[in-house]
Amino acid sequence: MPAQLALARLSEDNAQDQQAISWYEQAAQAGAVEAVQALSRLYFSGRASAMDRLTGVQWAMKAAQSGDVSAMMKLASLLDASPHSLAVTYLELAAAQDWPEAQYQMGLHLQSQTESTLAPGGAIDYFQRAAEQGHVLAQSALGAIYLDGRWIARNPVQALLWLEKAAQQDDAKAQWNLALLLISGSTGVKKDLKQAFVWCQKAANSGFTPAQATFGTLHARIRKLEEAVRWWQMAAEKGDSEAQYNLAMALSKGQGAMQSLPLAFEWFIKAAEQGLVPAQSKVGLLYATGEGVAADLIEAYKWFLIAADKGDAAAKTNAQRSETQLDVMHIAEARRRVKFWMVSKVPVQLKG
Repeated sequence: MPAQLALARLSEDNAQDQQAISWYEQAAQAGAVEAVQALSRLYFSGRASAMDRLTGVQWAMKAAQSGDVSAMMKLASLLDASPHSLAVTYLELAAAQDWPEAQYQMGLHLQSQTESTLAPGGAIDYFQRAAEQGHVLAQSALGAIYLDGRWIARNPVQALLWLEKAAQQDDAKAQWNLALLLISGSTGVKKDLKQAFVWCQKAANSGFTPAQATFGTLHARIRKLEEAVRWWQMAAEKGDSEAQYNLAMALSKGQGAMQSLPLAFEWFIKAAEQGLVPAQSKVGLLYATGEGVAADLIEAYKWFLIAADKGDAAAKTNAQRSETQLDVMHIAEARRRVKFWMVSKVPVQLKG
């Protein structure tokens, strides 16, 4: 066995991959764990062209079973393309051996499997373990969880701790979340608009869309309206609904940009279609008054109903007023459109 391993290593070093595989296979069949792990490594590195996919995966599974964390991670990513429970099994095995990337991936998996109103099982624990080992994305995720307070008691101090760690390592999402925390301040965390501006700018400059939207709002606060519009435009073009709404408001009022009611309507409707309630209510008003778009009481009523369903009080009042101006057939048509719109927004669940 030692001789076979030596010959395999020599062949591998000389890029004689087929010969290396042959020697490693002989050693592996004789029980050499190192050979099993080498075969797995060769397969995943793309050098084992003589090895078919099934054989490669079989060696990788044996390597994973021998405790090879790298093989576990590779298998998990390979199997992740299909809903195969083995992927999670190998992630769990790798996470149990304190592999931070596996712990982070397990955290994401558990978080995605959890209803938004419930605690995400062991996700927080996995994120915590990975974060403590310096995993930047885990630090960012953990900070966001403490900041959000949906799955665990909100803890601004812990949020600040983990977000700062990730932000200092250039994680844009952490920089943005840190900026949000500093903008408002909270128990144990002082409000600091100057530092919030710095962190938000870093995230915005890196191209992180939500940060660009927030950075626009920060400029609007200090009356730098043209700069605010510039940042909102960037984020709006990438689909950020808040930025689309703010840009539309600026265009409708001519603040920071030339006034254009038709262009404002285009951005309002984009935000409304994404589910932003203030935009939905505003679109209803614009259809009712004919500002920036041809007046259409049926469409106005439709959008008022959609926004009212989300709790918008003004939209509810406007829906009641609109109803008095429509006949039974038009009311029915508007409600049909509402139903169609709501159905179109329900994600399609594919079985596989």
